Amino acid sequence: MNNLGLIILVIMTIFALLFIDLILYGIVMYKSALSLYYPKVNIMENLLFEEGKYKLSDEAVESLRERGEFAMLLDNSGNILWSEDLPKELEKEYTLQDVARFTRYYLNDYQVHTYVVSPGLLVVGYRNKNIWKYTLEYYEDSLLLSIKMTPFLILGNVVLLIIISLGLYRRQIRQREEEGCNGLPESPMIFALP
Repeated sequence: MNNLGLIILVIMTIFALLFIDLILYGIVMYKSALSLYYPKVNIMENLLFEEGKYKLSDEAVESLRERGEFAMLLDNSGNILWSEDLPKELEKEYTLQDVARFTRYYLNDYQVHTYVVSPGLLVVGYRNKNIWKYTLEYYEDSLLLSIKMTPFLILGNVVLLIIISLGLYRRQIRQREEEGCNGLPESPMIFALP
């Protein structure tokens, strides 16, 4: 193998490793984002309408609290029909503009998700201020995990590159030795000095 082929192989290996690293990052971020959108307990399945009032099951309340979440159900006019652990500053009537704003961005600095349901709009918010909302949403823990993964991925890439380079180097040495042996005569020639 000539030097150009070796260089091309090393460059292709680097790009392949970077591609694999991106896939690993994507898997970690995707799994963490799923937990934001799909809560452990379906709130609407556990929200019962009894005696003219909504009541959330104990299991669902516990699930909300474990995750540091609050929830509220708005009717089509923006009135709160029901809420659980809602911060005091959010207890108000909401306009259409308010809903449009917090659906896309934040509700008074709380990151929220909205779900259209039969009585109106379910809003699930996060008390945890460590969630960033920017096109994609990540828990701070997931972002920190990806930062912690980076040195190990780099180290793994370096080790793989060293192993591949050593293997290619040994292969090249073997080829040179074989070429050198093939050029020598089978019986040694003895030269006599005059």
